Amino acid sequence: MTSSSVSSKLESLAAAGEAYEKNEAGSREALIDLSGLLIATLEIPSEFIQRSFWAEPAMSAQCKFAAGVQPFQDLKEAGDAGLSPQVLSEKTGVEITLLQRLMRHLTTMYLVTYEKGAFHATTLSNGLPEQNYQDSISFCYNVAGPSFNGSPEYFRKTGYKQPTSLTDGPFQDAHKTQLPFFEWLVATPPHLSNFDFFMSAYRAGKAN
Repeated sequence: MTSSSVSSKLESLAAAGEAYEKNEAGSREALIDLSGLLIATLEIPSEFIQRSFWAEPAMSAQCKFAAGVQPFQDLKEAGDAGLSPQVLSEKTGVEITLLQRLMRHLTTMYLVTYEKGAFHATTLSNGLPEQNYQDSISFCYNVAGPSFNGSPEYFRKTGYKQPTSLTDGPFQDAHKTQLPFFEWLVATPPHLSNFDFFMSAYRAGKAN
């Protein structure tokens, strides 16, 4: 990595930022992509491991946990005032010490904020209570997640070959089934409904 490579990426970010301020099409996506490129340029392997295999998986689990106790909904309803840990604990039914540990991690991941003794919603967290996103979280965590996590062992067992059958792949191995993906969804509610909402949310908020 050279300082010039970082400088060029910062210049590109600044240009994309100006385009975003002018509401130019594609500028938001460009900012996200360039931000990821800057992180990839600056991040060292130890930081990559901590983020990719610790911080982000933990956030996924906490979002799935949140889908059951609804802190994002409570924070959204609280508005700018936010909620103290004690009040949020009472609303969610989560013991306060556990709640604070979970919410502090979500704070470090910029999903919520913590100011003046209270947790506050963000624009991102305010969108998550919608049903299509709640069901998307459930689908990704319960259905897709085990397939991704189990795929290295599946390919090791099968000699690192491309699957050729709709009934024998990482998905079937993870979920202990011989059914094709869509047939399994139908046979195991509420996964089909969760998948439908996931697909409805796939391009939600984006122009057609």
